[in-house]
Amino acid sequence: MHGLNTYDYGARQHDPILARWDRIDPLAEKYYNTSPYAYCGNSPINAIDPDGMDWYKDKDGSIQYNSGVHSQDDLSKGQTYLWVAKNDKKAGVDYRNDGSIIYNNETVAYNRIWKQADTHYRTKDSRGGREVTGFILSNGKVLVLPDYKNDATTSHISEYGYKVSKDRTLVHGNERFNILANIHTHQEKTTNSKPSYIPFGESDLGISRSMGGLPVMTMGHDNMVHAIYYHNGMYSEFDLQSRTGLLNGEYKIYPWLKNQKF
Repeated sequence: MHGLNTYDYGARQHDPILARWDRIDPLAEKYYNTSPYAYCGNSPINAIDPDGMDWYKDKDGSIQYNSGVHSQDDLSKGQTYLWVAKNDKKAGVDYRNDGSIIYNNETVAYNRIWKQADTHYRTKDSRGGREVTGFILSNGKVLVLPDYKNDATTSHISEYGYKVSKDRTLVHGNERFNILANIHTHQEKTTNSKPSYIPFGESDLGISRSMGGLPVMTMGHDNMVHAIYYHNGMYSEFDLQSRTGLLNGEYKIYPWLKNQKF
C-alpha cells in the first residue's frame, strides 16, 4: 500500500529489499531479551506467528483463544493469560498459535469439542451454544479448529484459513494434513441433530464432497453420533453409537475409520 512495496503478514510488515521487519511485534513488551522487530523469537524455522495473539484460562477453568487477546491487560477478572502457543508433549496436546489444537488422544479431543459447544458457549446470551469442529487425521490425532468466529449452527472453517481438498487433505498455509473425516457438534436443539444434506459450500454434505467423499460426523443433541458421505453424485448416511459412549471412551472412531473405504 502507498507505494511501500512491503509484504503484509498481519501483525507486521516485511521489507523484501532490506530483508527486515519494520513493525514492532504486538507482544514485544513481554520479551525484553529479544528485539521488538524480531519474528518468532528469531526462530522462524521452528515457529510461526501470523498475528501475535494468545491463549488464556477463562473463568470456567477452560483454556481459550481469542484474536483480541495480547496480554493480561486484555482479560477481565477471573481470566488468566497463558501463552502464545504451547506443545504439552506430556499431555499430548498442542495449543497452536492460530487457535487450533492437535490432540494425540481422540477421546480427549471429542470432549473438548462437545464441552466447548454445549457448555462453554451456552450462555444466557447464546442459549444454543456454538458449533465446534475438528478433523480426524490419518495418523490418529484430532485437529480441533478455532471456534471464536463460529455461531450456533455453523463452523466457519475458511475464515480461519483452512480449506479441505478433494485429495483428502486439509490445507492451512504451507501446512497440509491428511484427513479421514470431519467431526463437529449439532448441539443446537432447535435444529436437526443429523448432518445436513446440502451438497455445496460449508454444509455437511458439501464438506464431504469437498473432501473427496470422506464422512462428515455430527455429535448430536439427541445423544447419537451420525455420519454422512458423498459418492457418485448421491449420499449415504449411517449412525455410530451414542455420544455419551464416545465421550466416555467406550469406543473410538479412528481404529474403525482407518479400515474403511469411502
